Amino acid sequence: MSAPHRHRYLPHLYHGLLTLSKKHGLFSLARLHHRLWQGEQQVSIAGGAELLIPGDTHYFGFLSGVHERHITDLVNSIVLPGDLCLDVGCNIGYFSMMMAARAGSSGRVLAFEPVPETYACLKKNAALAAAQGWHLEAFQKAVSAQAGVVSIQRHEHSTLHQVQALGNDASSNSEEIACVSLDEVLQDAAITSVKLLKVDVEGHETQVIAGVMESLRNRRVRHVVIEVTPGKDAEDIERMLGPLNAEIRCWVDEDWRTIPVRGLKHRTDVWVVF
Repeated sequence: MSAPHRHRYLPHLYHGLLTLSKKHGLFSLARLHHRLWQGEQQVSIAGGAELLIPGDTHYFGFLSGVHERHITDLVNSIVLPGDLCLDVGCNIGYFSMMMAARAGSSGRVLAFEPVPETYACLKKNAALAAAQGWHLEAFQKAVSAQAGVVSIQRHEHSTLHQVQALGNDASSNSEEIACVSLDEVLQDAAITSVKLLKVDVEGHETQVIAGVMESLRNRRVRHVVIEVTPGKDAEDIERMLGPLNAEIRCWVDEDWRTIPVRGLKHRTDVWVVF
């Protein structure tokens, strides 16, 4: 197997072009890049971490550094050396690596990704983190309200795979996988303080939050960033988090705004500070 191509200058060029164009032309640039360079690629991302990226146009936002810049900014402002962070639904570890770089050699990141092929790339990135002296621990498990088994429903891109309860619309594109609850993970590992919990699990977020409620009530977690879908999911998240006396902001119109979660019009990130 050939070594991944190491990009040093192109990501900076791409980032500059896409920033000036406000991301117009992103997909065209991604397709052009993919024609020129196929297979695994390695780039430096925010915080100085080295990240291995599959040869897939869907990951071009990772390579160019324009993917969810508001989350990158939050990681940079929240995570400090020695912190412990959790990344649920971390995919190949884009934000996990940023957290690991910020937390440094005295910190720790636990990253959860259930899909086998995506997890395989996450493991490679965990090895890259270790080579830089950081502690990124990868777990091939889903996260839910309680330990057990769930179904992974596959879609076209890895970032769109969904966790479902067993028996819900099972198909040839689904497979069973073990799941854990974060309250149990933290209790078993005797973890009493989490600086940042990031959750992005394509519609299963309420179940993840249900499985960490005890830790939230006890203030074991300082910051939560969770991607929320409008409608019932948003209503459930507000109902669960509302009584906890936390500061809740939603990413709307390119800013963190203090508005009701149940009023969201589009799927977006919600930042909770305890």
